Order: sequence, then structure tokens, then C-alpha cells
Amino acid sequence: MGDAEDAGAGDHPERPEFVCRPLLLGNRAAWQYRCDLAPIRGLVFAIEPPTLMVSSNRVAKMTKYETVDGASSHRSNAAPFRTDAIDIPLGSPEAARKGSELEYKVQMKAGDSLVYSWTVSGLSDPENLYYDLHGEMPIGPQTPVAKVVEYSKGTGAESHGVLTAPIPGVHGWYLQNRSTKPLIVHLKLSGFYELVPPGQYGNQAGIVANVARGLSTG
Repeated sequence: MGDAEDAGAGDHPERPEFVCRPLLLGNRAAWQYRCDLAPIRGLVFAIEPPTLMVSSNRVAKMTKYETVDGASSHRSNAAPFRTDAIDIPLGSPEAARKGSELEYKVQMKAGDSLVYSWTVSGLSDPENLYYDLHGEMPIGPQTPVAKVVEYSKGTGAESHGVLTAPIPGVHGWYLQNRSTKPLIVHLKLSGFYELVPPGQYGNQAGIVANVARGLSTG
């Protein structure tokens, strides 16, 4: 009797304590709780202030955050992105007018994006290479009025950037060699687009992609 009464009143068997810490994983707004067990008398739940776990082992307290809608800046595409390297030769205007300037463009749908980077071989003065990056939607059965969109123009020995086509059509560069020597523009593209076949509108100069070219030494 005495033992039973002692066990029923006063002392309690040890119960685990759940110490739960809310964790923020990356940039996700959903919290997860990590709970540790520690033997104490009685069942206690303790929640500590939220902490942000970072790879550098530094802990920053998170007071509040704001959710930003990114749906308008995201676009899915049925096809995977592609990457191409295009060497574009530009002859000297003093040697022959033909070849000293040309246009090279790719086909894009409205809303598609590409990343580009180009440099120039054989150019001593950046002012001698003129470029005009633009897009065109020529007149056709569905487009009674042609449209042109201007992105960027100027002179230089290199350019790097990204563009999103606001209209369907061909998008790319008008290039002009103003120097007295031949040049080669080395263009790299990556994104959602299609190459224009040599000889067609946007690539009348007949440039073939992914074929390395070098300056003639002759």
C-alpha cells in the first residue's frame, strides 16, 4: 500500500522534453522543426526563436520576410536551350565593299531569351567596329506592317548581355568593319532561339555556325 501510494503521488517517471527549433531551408518560406529529446521530470515543449542556418555556420536571426511574385519573370519552354559559336568574318572596306558589313541574326519567338557574348580578332582600335543589335519582324501574311525593335548600338571590341524578344522574328547584329584590315567577330550564344539557314533573311551573308575561322595571314 505504502509503495503504491508513494508511486501514485508526488514522484513522476521521467518523460522526454521536446526542444523544437524552427529551421528555414534555403529561401523557402516553409518552416521545419527539429526536436531534441532530453530526460526531465514532466512533459515540456519549448520553442526557441527561429534561426536561419547558413553554410558558414553563422546564425542570423530572421525577424520577417516579404514574398516577391516571380511568375511574370519566369517562362517555361518545351525545348531545351541551345548553345552555338559563330565566327563572323568582316573584310576590309578598302579591299572590297562586299564583306565589310553584314547582318547576322537568329530566329526567336516573342518572350524567348538568349545570352550573348562577342569579341573581335584583328581589331586595334575599338572605334573601328560598329554594331547595331536589333530585332525585325518582316512583312508577311500575318504581319501587314513590319516592326523593328532597337536594343543597343555603338562601337567596341566586345559586348556581353542578355535579351528577351518582345516580338517574333529575327534578332541579332548589323556589323560594320571600319578598319583597314579584315576582322573576325567571335559570337557565342546560349538560350532559346533557332539558327537562320545560310542565305535566308537574317543570314544573307551565308554564315555557318559552329565552324571555327581564323584571320588569313596571306
